[in-house]
Amino acid sequence: MADSTAPPVVALTSAGNLGFVHQLKLYASATTYQKLTEIDASIPTVVVDLSGNANVLARLCAHLGDNMQRCIRVGLTHWHDVESDAGGQPARSEFFFAPSHIQMRIKDCGPDAFTARTASFLKDAARKTLGTLHFQTLAGLNGLAAVYPDICDGRIPPDRGIIVEM
Repeated sequence: MADSTAPPVVALTSAGNLGFVHQLKLYASATTYQKLTEIDASIPTVVVDLSGNANVLARLCAHLGDNMQRCIRVGLTHWHDVESDAGGQPARSEFFFAPSHIQMRIKDCGPDAFTARTASFLKDAARKTLGTLHFQTLAGLNGLAAVYPDICDGRIPPDRGIIVEM
């Protein structure tokens, strides 16, 4: 479970990945895209969007209404279904660009402190997720081509990490 002093984090995922997300024990709760209206809309909320699914994001932002304080768009796994704002609320939406954030953090705390914090975070994340991922190594682009349709269609289990050796 997450830090008890932090606000509760709710995971939103597909029905097929819900069991895996619960198993991680990283979230206060988890629900599916189909049941996103079960999220408590009375709480001021920050949305961190990792998928870029415009339809889901629009539904979530509509459900949260004025309590959707910010929408930070991080990922874009649904590149075919992307829109430029958070459910029609562009003033509350921003795209998180990691290189700019890294530069800002290095400026704030210095390169040595940034490196130490990053190493500590990665070590903690690796410890928390140890045993949750099973890796498959593929040989080159031909190996990737063999599984690429399954990746695009969401048929790769959430506990499988794919490494392509070039």
